[in-house]
Amino acid sequence: MAGTFTVFNIGTSHTRAEPNNTIACLYNDCTGDKFINDGAGTGGNFVSNGLGVAQGLSMDPRCRAAVDAILRARPGVVNLVGHSRGAVMCHMIANDLATLTDPAARAIQQVNLILLDPVNMSVHTQRGGKLRGGVKLGYYVSIVMENVNGMSRMTFPSMTVKPLGPRYLESMIWLHMPGTHGSGTQPLTSAIGRATLKTIQWHLEQWGTRFMKSTPTAGDLCEAYASIHLENEVSYDKKGLVKARMIDDDPKGMSTSQNNKNVTAAWQKVGRVKDIAANYERMNKAGNHVENLRDSPYFFNTFHLSAFKAQFPGIFALSANYGQKDYGRDVIDREIREIETRYPKTEATMKKLGML
Repeated sequence: MAGTFTVFNIGTSHTRAEPNNTIACLYNDCTGDKFINDGAGTGGNFVSNGLGVAQGLSMDPRCRAAVDAILRARPGVVNLVGHSRGAVMCHMIANDLATLTDPAARAIQQVNLILLDPVNMSVHTQRGGKLRGGVKLGYYVSIVMENVNGMSRMTFPSMTVKPLGPRYLESMIWLHMPGTHGSGTQPLTSAIGRATLKTIQWHLEQWGTRFMKSTPTAGDLCEAYASIHLENEVSYDKKGLVKARMIDDDPKGMSTSQNNKNVTAAWQKVGRVKDIAANYERMNKAGNHVENLRDSPYFFNTFHLSAFKAQFPGIFALSANYGQKDYGRDVIDREIREIETRYPKTEATMKKLGML
């Protein structure tokens, strides 16, 4: 049976040599057939300077190199993961595979994508902005960072990175994540980065990619997301909604601890609120699976909610008031003891928000 091939695409001006880069960390930990592209503007013959970097001109040879590696491996499943323009590169690879007549390309049974804050700021609006009709799409997950300010509507991910045909919508899921455009790429110094890495790893493993590190359990994911509450202080508006969040960022991608001088902390406004709401509403009308937890005090996205529900179904049913099954007091007490003895970050955040 044909196997799984995974392509990792790093964002502009960043490389696999950075220790604090989610895409590089996932690539290094991956044990199966794989390929990695450094970001546009880096690396030997693929370098393009000045305006070329701004336009993403070096993305073409990188895309071709990834496609060639896939064809040589002759997989049945192709998984694509990338950040920023590296996420747009995933679209380019998927589109190119869909147009090839090579037997190896036609033998591919499924293409899955998980994209971290895809931004289509390049000359590849047509090649990488939309999925072509021939892509054998299995699953599509796009993680959108919510604390980015100053991004125009033209470059907002779900405005430009979208399916060409409505038949793909049922396979596409958008998840929002707190943080700036680079926060999710920094797993060594940021709780946001660690939660993002575990979210991506979990999805890739569902699609056949294998890693040296064990698959994150539902409890692991709950702890990772709880860490965001502990590390990133928030301020609220008059309506009690999150107005700004303290974000730690490592712009050079070389930090290895929170005390490293490359990491800077600053208040970041939740700058995409209107765009996020408008796009989710638009996609919801199209029948898409969309994020509906924008103002939740505890759950950052539906994936976080699903992990909590899987690990603590009794507490979730008690607190959600969604007409869930009544698990009984004994189940709830057992889950509370489990939180208090095995999940300290979840316990701390639930107590902090008055949930426990």
